[in-house]
Amino acid sequence: MNKNASQKLHLPNLQIRGFRGLRELTIPSLGRVTLLAGRNGIGKTTVLEAIKLWAGRGKSVPVARLLSERDEYGLAIDDDVMVATSSIAPLFFGRDPNAESKIEIGSTNGSDSDKLTIKIVNGSESLPKELMASWRHMRDSGANLTCTTFGEESRYSIWHGQQYIDRVVRGRPYFDEYPHEPFFEDYEDSDLERKRSKSTESGDPAAVACISLGPGLLESSTIAKYWESVALTDDEVRATRALNIAIEENVERLASVHDRDRYGRSGSRVIARLNQDNTRVPLKSLGDGAMRLFSVALALSRSKNGFLVIDEAENGIHHTVHEDLWNMIMKAASESNVQVIATTHSFDCIAGFARAAIANNDVDGVLVRIEHDTDRTRAVLFDEDGLQSIEKHRFEVR
Repeated sequence: MNKNASQKLHLPNLQIRGFRGLRELTIPSLGRVTLLAGRNGIGKTTVLEAIKLWAGRGKSVPVARLLSERDEYGLAIDDDVMVATSSIAPLFFGRDPNAESKIEIGSTNGSDSDKLTIKIVNGSESLPKELMASWRHMRDSGANLTCTTFGEESRYSIWHGQQYIDRVVRGRPYFDEYPHEPFFEDYEDSDLERKRSKSTESGDPAAVACISLGPGLLESSTIAKYWESVALTDDEVRATRALNIAIEENVERLASVHDRDRYGRSGSRVIARLNQDNTRVPLKSLGDGAMRLFSVALALSRSKNGFLVIDEAENGIHHTVHEDLWNMIMKAASESNVQVIATTHSFDCIAGFARAAIANNDVDGVLVRIEHDTDRTRAVLFDEDGLQSIEKHRFEVR
């Protein structure tokens, strides 16, 4: 394939060690758009999570969100009050980390400056005095102390109970405590640029935009927020076209409306005007496929110069629409400098991806099958010839 060399990928390849169920996995090449295939439980979603951690530089909120998304927190009694507890242990291979445990995520040919490392600290080494005071108080009650490194910056974190304590070591260190709920707050959207600016000024490695979709549909309020950010721009046209791929009735215009539900709670949703009879309908009434395509188009706009990760890309999409979906993704990813990584269990999705990758030979589309080989996990890559064989002969690669 002809590669678009004018835009450098954030991760041209990927190596993961000690993360969740992956002792070690190396993907020798990632494309502008990469589709991951393989059986259930093989580690496809884990790869997406690793990319989210890397994009967030291992900072507290992305890590905590991964734990929250998989319900990896428990409940404990503290002074007769039920409180939420959290441990970072489920992120480590084997789920029972010790002082030797380490997570490493980065490119295979990159330097340590772009490698994310998270390791368990036993507390016996020299620690900043503000951190040591809290660690002594909490280490005997099941807390985990971790050190996260990205480039030259190190961050110590204590994970326990209702308290999350985060410390970044710099010339002038600071020390923060966060209550349990804000600990899972989303920072991708409106706050991203502010957080990027703050991180850059302080010397902390700035996070890379990383929008996540699937396997379910986005909430109506999130779709409305995304739509408001692209309204009256060129991205609005692409999102509307994506919506029309999935439905027979052409959508003429879209608008975000603010209203209240039957319980009196305020919220936002998107409504569509159909050009057949000027009927106005809620976007969700057009079906899951339309919602999925529209969400992908909006997410591509939201993730410019960053990542878009899509889990189970086939969900809600009719088999005749997959090629159109991937054509849209590949063109938009190239135009907006987005690196897309998606997973699928569907052969129709893979075949549509193969046809789109062959048609868009100026965009690097890579299909990767993840599989177990004896006692290790490996990645098998399919080049253009392999994609043509899949599309022509329907080879099984799921």
